[in-house]
Amino acid sequence: MTQTPNKEKKEITRRESAKIDETVKLTFSVSKEMLVHSMNGLFNETFDPKDVEITKTTTEFVSNNLDIIRADLFLNIINSKIPYHYHIEFQMKPDGDMVIRMFKYDIAQALERRRLEGHKDDKIVLQLAKSLVIHFEKSDTIPDEYTLEIVFPDNSTHEYKVGVMKFWEYNEQDLIDKKLYNLLPLQSFRLRSDFDNIWKNDDEGVKREISEKIAEASEKIIGILKQQYIEEQFSLQDLDKLSTAHYHLTRHLENRYGCNTNVSKGIETMIQTFLNENLEERERRAEKRGEKRGEKRGEERGEKRGEKRGEKRGEERGENKAKIETARIMLSKNEPIEKIIEYTGLSKTKINEIKKTVATPET
Repeated sequence: MTQTPNKEKKEITRRESAKIDETVKLTFSVSKEMLVHSMNGLFNETFDPKDVEITKTTTEFVSNNLDIIRADLFLNIINSKIPYHYHIEFQMKPDGDMVIRMFKYDIAQALERRRLEGHKDDKIVLQLAKSLVIHFEKSDTIPDEYTLEIVFPDNSTHEYKVGVMKFWEYNEQDLIDKKLYNLLPLQSFRLRSDFDNIWKNDDEGVKREISEKIAEASEKIIGILKQQYIEEQFSLQDLDKLSTAHYHLTRHLENRYGCNTNVSKGIETMIQTFLNENLEERERRAEKRGEKRGEKRGEERGEKRGEKRGEKRGEERGENKAKIETARIMLSKNEPIEKIIEYTGLSKTKINEIKKTVATPET
């Protein structure tokens, strides 16, 4: 059936919103270390990534009348066998019912957790998650904290509170200081409200201005991600995920404002350049580590041969690990084996072995 223009526009908007949601969630599909640091920064915790287990839990709940409730993100952190529960919602526009939605999500998740854990105590206890809403677009109507007052039949009251992060108040350095590296690509959202204020369809001057700002912001974020990686704040896999998220968000801005900047295509090239540059950088670091280990072993044993063996082993192990890591990332992107051989120097047999451990996207 042919859709009317209004229906088509709504469908495009719906698909675009879903794509943004998935992209934002991608920034939380990072390594355990980065994710724990992020939870520390968002909830003012002090968990050590080495001492905890962190898992994502279900975000979809079905009520007795078959209504489906979908939240954005629930995580559990186990520290010294004690569970801590967290809930994050990502919100673009103000929502007057936000606190009620959060309460529904938290109750549904607490009930589901109790059901899965199989509690059979006489007294039913529901433990609600510590919750946070991240608001991306600036609005004077958004409070510093959401509060819902619950009044019981005996007139006693209890306040249910939800934290708020006003994302527009955080610049790149603020995020770095709090180790919120996974939120760096989302800085693109800070541009949307400014662009919406000046946006006019078919105004080429405005399009040029927006295009230049998109390009400038993109280059800045890519540079920051690269620098943080070089400073060993996160892994190559994390860098790849954050760069991919940044690519999709940049494409969203280009499509939203009709800008043919090709900045998003440039990001793809930058990502591949990252892989090449950082493979060389890792090899250099591995060589230095090998030299230091070799020197130490040589001093301890008093043998020149020990020093050389240490150097060689360090070089080989570091270089090999970096090449395998690069091959995995390229395989996950369905890059041709010939191209992977060219970039990494690994044999076709070795790459085929690595391929068995990599889940590649459907074509």
